[in-house]
Amino acid sequence: MNKNSLLYIIFFTFSFGTFAQDFKAEIEKHREEYKSEFLKSANSPLKQEDFKYLRFYEPNEKFKVECKFVPTKGKPFELPTSAGKTKTYVKFG
Repeated sequence: MNKNSLLYIIFFTFSFGTFAQDFKAEIEKHREEYKSEFLKSANSPLKQEDFKYLRFYEPNEKFKVECKFVPTKGKPFELPTSAGKTKTYVKFG
């Protein structure tokens, strides 16, 4: 297991632990971070004034999905972003 795979597993382990503690708060936090990502790029399809049109369902724990993470030995690949840059990603599982 390489360093990136280990960090990914640690991140998800702690994320899901926090997630389980306060489902609604964690969902709301994620949504705010999701919206703020749109403001970081001049090429973004959304601007601050567009946020009033975003609609989300109320967080509902009945729709949580349990799954099993199966790690893989992914090779790095380049992926263009909406910011016009290319980022390197690795499939971890």
